[in-house]
Amino acid sequence: MQQICGRWAGRGGRQGPGERAFAIGACVMSAAFIVVFAGLPTGVAVAAALVAGMADGLTEIAYVSRLQAAPDAQRGRLFGLSASVENTGFGLGMLVSGALLDHFRPLHVVGLLHGVAIVLCLAMFVVLVRYGRRERPPADAARERDVPSSVESEAR
Repeated sequence: MQQICGRWAGRGGRQGPGERAFAIGACVMSAAFIVVFAGLPTGVAVAAALVAGMADGLTEIAYVSRLQAAPDAQRGRLFGLSASVENTGFGLGMLVSGALLDHFRPLHVVGLLHGVAIVLCLAMFVVLVRYGRRERPPADAARERDVPSSVESEAR
């Protein structure tokens, strides 16, 4: 996925994948994980695992790219906080899924937990689209904020 994103970004000087790509990638990843546990033939499960891994790679690239876009003064703290939250979430997820597996089949547990992730990521995507958050390089956004409104209206 790193190679694909690198080639995509290399064309036309694009930024890496943004928040929308993160939300869609997380939905695809979770749906593919559910398919892996659905008890389908091995070939389908392997293909779903490959899709899940690629989508996971996309979300990781989008997430880390977003953190790297933070100002220098905040970047170190954001990476530290991010790592702490990720590890805490992973640990809590393992505890919850372990407790649920005592009472439910693996497909039901995976479906429930990844279903929650899909719903949350779809909600994030809707908010991003609804409020028109454009994906653009931070430098462009900063330049736009620095342009006085009279100059901005003349430019239009």
